[in-house]
Amino acid sequence: MDLIEQTADGTDKTQARGITRIYAHGTDLVRVRVHRDFYKDQSYAVAEVMSSDRKWTDLTHAPREQWWEYTRNPQCGLAVVADDLAKRAAKILDAVAR
Repeated sequence: MDLIEQTADGTDKTQARGITRIYAHGTDLVRVRVHRDFYKDQSYAVAEVMSSDRKWTDLTHAPREQWWEYTRNPQCGLAVVADDLAKRAAKILDAVAR
């Protein structure tokens, strides 16, 4: 997967922060969004693929129980979660293409 764009919001002084990445994977566009809020229930990590009608469709997600606690410290980046989701999305798309 080739990274096309990345944006981040929030800082270590805010209650919420996030990262959004757009990847090209063959002919597919994949968007990975990770949002970590002070409240676990308001946090999410999702990988989406752009459908033929140009809408983002959920492809896979990472349950917040797997990453929320260790990303409490801003130095423990959301990028690790995003990288994992991007790899999982690529595996799914590759399996569908076969």
